[in-house]
Amino acid sequence: MSNDFPLVSVCIPVYNGEVFLEATLQSLLAQTYANWELIVVDEKSEDRTLEIVKRFGERNPGVPVKIYVNETRLRQARNMNRAIELAKGEFIKVLCADDLIEPDCLAVQVSALQKHPSAVLAGSSKKVIDAKGRHLFTANRLPDGFLPGKQAIKACFRAGTNLIGEPSLVLLRASALKGFPLMNIEIPNCTDLDLWLRLLVHGDMVFSGKPLGSFRVQGQSGTRNTEARVTSDFFAMADALSKESGIAISPFTRAWLAIWMPIQNALRRLIYRCFANS
Repeated sequence: MSNDFPLVSVCIPVYNGEVFLEATLQSLLAQTYANWELIVVDEKSEDRTLEIVKRFGERNPGVPVKIYVNETRLRQARNMNRAIELAKGEFIKVLCADDLIEPDCLAVQVSALQKHPSAVLAGSSKKVIDAKGRHLFTANRLPDGFLPGKQAIKACFRAGTNLIGEPSLVLLRASALKGFPLMNIEIPNCTDLDLWLRLLVHGDMVFSGKPLGSFRVQGQSGTRNTEARVTSDFFAMADALSKESGIAISPFTRAWLAIWMPIQNALRRLIYRCFANS
């Protein structure tokens, strides 16, 4: 394996993903960075998901495609964990089956992590697209470039949200995950952010102000949990993390977030619904 072009494991945990999966796979195939493997972990899909993945492998024989089918449904966070555990690459990206990545996504993020050995992950701003793939807006929440881990933690605590990026927008350094607890299923609304921040207690990050991926919103996006549960999950995550990091949310910030976060989450749900019905 070349040190200049280390293996990247792109993991797609999926359940009934036939509607958008082909577009997701094509965005992966379009990467300018070539040394990657594809790991698909299927949750016993009842649609054409497996057929689409197998056909993708047949059409692209030079691409290492590994397909795993769970005997029982693990649900999203556990399935993401299994996909990460199956990865063999020096870097790992969990690519959601309805999202897209830009052609230079892997190249930019691999280069960033190679340039900054202390960085445990690379994040990115994002394009937000609807079910038809239409670009709705761009979200850019952190400064471009290298960011000390604890500074990133404080920024997310102040904002009460994930500033680093959804799984598809993040590239992880595999060595930082060895023996490390993965996504916590006890806080379903913060599983990815919780993992990012726990990693950042021990390392730093690099953020791309240029959007390197597209996060797709649909009618059901953000509607499964109440604003109260989203807020309580965030505080549970932050309180557990403060014991390890020494970084705590101040009483003033906590009081403000208790008011702001339900409003923020309700607005997010409203926006998703409006865009889904437009």
